Amino acid sequence: MNLFRRRLWGDRVVLIIVALATAAVVYVYQTRGGEVRLYILTGWSLMVAWLIGFSELRIGRKQLRRGRDAMFLGLAAFVGEERIDPDGERRRGWTGAAPGALAFEPHGIRWVPKRLDEGPEELSFAWSDVYTWRLVGVIPFVWRASGYLLISNYGGRENVFHIHGIRSWRHAVREAAIVGPTLVARGHSEAEPQSQPAALAWVPPPPPEPEPVPVEQPQEKEKAPAFEPVIGLECHVELATHSKMFCGCPTTFGGAPNTQVCAVCTGQPGTLPVPNRRAIEETLRIALALGSTVAPRSIFHRKNYFYPDMPKNYQVSQYDIPMASGGELAFDVEGDRRSTRIHRVHLEEDTGKTLHAGEGGRIGAAEHASIDYNRAGIPLVEIVSEADLRTPEEARAYLTEMRTLLLSLGVSNVRLEEGSLRCDANVSLRPKGATEFGVKTEIKNMNSLRSVQRAIEFEIERQTRLLERGEEILQETRHFDEESGQTIGGRSKEYSADYRYFPDPDLVPLEPSPSLLSEIRGTLPELPSRRRARFVSEFGLAPADARALVVSPGVADAFQQAVLAYGSSPQLVARWYVGELAQLANERGVEAHEVGVSPERVAELQRLVDDGKISLSMAKGDVLRRVVETGRSPGEVVAQSGLSQISDTGELGGIVEEVLEANPEIVQQVRGGKTGAINALVGDVMKRTKGQANAQVVRELLTHRLGS
Repeated sequence: MNLFRRRLWGDRVVLIIVALATAAVVYVYQTRGGEVRLYILTGWSLMVAWLIGFSELRIGRKQLRRGRDAMFLGLAAFVGEERIDPDGERRRGWTGAAPGALAFEPHGIRWVPKRLDEGPEELSFAWSDVYTWRLVGVIPFVWRASGYLLISNYGGRENVFHIHGIRSWRHAVREAAIVGPTLVARGHSEAEPQSQPAALAWVPPPPPEPEPVPVEQPQEKEKAPAFEPVIGLECHVELATHSKMFCGCPTTFGGAPNTQVCAVCTGQPGTLPVPNRRAIEETLRIALALGSTVAPRSIFHRKNYFYPDMPKNYQVSQYDIPMASGGELAFDVEGDRRSTRIHRVHLEEDTGKTLHAGEGGRIGAAEHASIDYNRAGIPLVEIVSEADLRTPEEARAYLTEMRTLLLSLGVSNVRLEEGSLRCDANVSLRPKGATEFGVKTEIKNMNSLRSVQRAIEFEIERQTRLLERGEEILQETRHFDEESGQTIGGRSKEYSADYRYFPDPDLVPLEPSPSLLSEIRGTLPELPSRRRARFVSEFGLAPADARALVVSPGVADAFQQAVLAYGSSPQLVARWYVGELAQLANERGVEAHEVGVSPERVAELQRLVDDGKISLSMAKGDVLRRVVETGRSPGEVVAQSGLSQISDTGELGGIVEEVLEANPEIVQQVRGGKTGAINALVGDVMKRTKGQANAQVVRELLTHRLGS
């Protein structure tokens, strides 16, 4: 039976009704008079409006409803296939048809045949595989729907459900609730997963055979649903101000416990806070750099909760009107450009620090706890992203770019190990294609970029296992354990109402003037993304080298100064900062521009190599390290240490002869055609001269000597 040739009697009923009613109206209108015409026309208009509007008599695309309110829409489905030939011709080929029911479920669509022994088996499709639903017509009083549901449009092939409505909803629900075996497409082994079902063919039932001895077969597991991670980050940035947010106490890191406190930051009765102007300006600076919209008026709130590290039993923060909102941050992930929207930027005060004395520093194994209030009251900016991140790699790249941006603005040293930059990750899972968020968990206690990625990876795996087992995800705060690489449950997560926010009566609203915003905007430096692009276009650097240089504003500045001092070939200068200087910096725990080699001395090192006075290996090795250790210039180090490169052919000629006499086998190999073996001879000469020989001159001498 060719279903495409079959006319839909449901649509014919509508057309027949419209045609008969139109003929009746025309007849009555011509033969009758008076007010009857008005009644007839009114009734006819209402009927046409009902047929066209309520019955959805139209041809077009209709979005499929999904979710619990759309489950088990009973429909009889026929399965077939469409192909698009290379010449663009669309061909429809039906391999058979069978009645069944469609179940519209939250994770996708499930089709169940009416009888399992007369056709294909149960099929399931994720919402992302649904191409379109083409509705032809619906007549409510008989409930006859007709249309095409196209699934998995790829490679010029579409699996099509030709759909007709069925009258009994109860019957539809019963059919959709059937649990059938998992479909294995014909022509594929069970070990080859299919992204979509192949063309289906009706297989006639096999002839009856003698009943075999029953053997228990392992039941095939249903395919687990695919989940999509949804990740949002909260970055807490301690501002590099000299005093705290509401008092004059210093903010120096590493001071003796409870020596940088006063009556204000410990919440003594009768004290009044005074906002830190510098902290407010730095927060505006961050907001403008992110492209956020600054609120014309924002206020401070009291966030009430009772922890030992809160001396006032509340935290001064911002609630419903943050200082800024919106904006975005662009970043690169393995060469691909991504961006994440910013939800809000607000200013608050930091809390104190609780130190648990015991194994692992955890509260569960602690013998006692100590409180250090030095950190309480330090200006803290919270930057909250939208839940636009999807992978742990994206989260790490976002945090790296945020750290680079904050460094370039000079608002914080953003050292994760010191707590001046702390990151909380909100992680949830949802079925692929879904729009609603799942239940999230908040991960805390991550003190490195690598820890952020590891914690999110583990949390995604943990939530996936729970959802696959049908267990519930709890909204809670979890801590990341560096040693085990696992997240550990902490406390159930509060909601905003639990904090009982109310405006702080001791603090006036913040209303930044347009002139202040204009002044701050004018002092913004060249942002990292623009600087990277300029290094690539202006200096011809590789994108990877540009990223490595711009991670630290100090390194990028030193590189530019070295390029000016050297006068040419920025790539040669960049090699020092991303190579040897970066290695020395890692050994000393500083940045590459802080190892003790100025940009002028980097340029001098490269000129010594260019002039042939020292080899590149000598410059990177002994000369560079002696410059760092002694503080002398590269020229002075070379002159005083006797590290000049030997380029005299007369001096090198004798050494070359000694090497040839000591290695007759290698000489024989070179003369026999193995020219690569000459490298061993060059290496022997370099060894005898302690690396001071000019390798190019040595190679030329050896080639000339062995050429005959």
